[in-house]
Parts: sequence; structure tokens; C-alpha cells
Amino acid sequence: MTDALPWREITTDDYHHDRAFPDLDPVRAWIASEARVKELLQEQHDGRCRLRLVMREAVDLRRHPMANPRWVYDYNIGQGIVTMAEEIVIEFRNGRREVVPVHREPKGQVQGAGWSGGRR
Repeated sequence: MTDALPWREITTDDYHHDRAFPDLDPVRAWIASEARVKELLQEQHDGRCRLRLVMREAVDLRRHPMANPRWVYDYNIGQGIVTMAEEIVIEFRNGRREVVPVHREPKGQVQGAGWSGGRR
């Protein structure tokens, strides 16, 4: 039996244009952000790691009256990462983490994913 690939935890600090590239103008920061996402996904594709996206309620949750910290798509994290990460985890303000079930079709598309379960 072979060991599973190691997890690589990533947050928006690793790739989001506002946080990872604050010294660049907005257009260049966005381009650099997209290139960084591609590098991360390529590492996973090459079999060097499995990506675990950690969405932080205190940092990444969109600010609007109906924002739900349990719903993946209420987070400002980038669609490419959500659809390609092996595992998605929500880290709540109290520090507790919860894995979000991700259901994938054979070709890798996400189907019906988005809610974390349990209580906060």
C-alpha cells in the first residue's frame, strides 16, 4: 500500500490578488493571481500534493446581510480553486473547522457541493 499524497493547505493569502500581490496595480495583480492559481493546481495535477482550501469566515466571507458562513459560494475565494481543490474546509471565527462535502462527476466537475454540515 502506498502513502497518500501530502495535503497542502492554502488560503486566499496564497493566491488572492488583494493579499498576495498588494504592491501591483489591479490588472497586474489579477494576472499574477491567476498564474499563482494555475501553479497550485499544476502541483496537484503533477501528483506533488493534494490541495486543501481553507476558507476563513473572519477573512473570506463576503460582507452582505444574508451571508451564510456555511455556504461555500458566500466566500470571496475564486471559482477555479473551489472547483479543483481536493478538499474544502471552512474555518469558523471560533477556530473550529468543518469539511465541506464535495461531490464530483467523473471528469472532475463539482455537482451539488457547497454546504458544510453540523453546528457551529
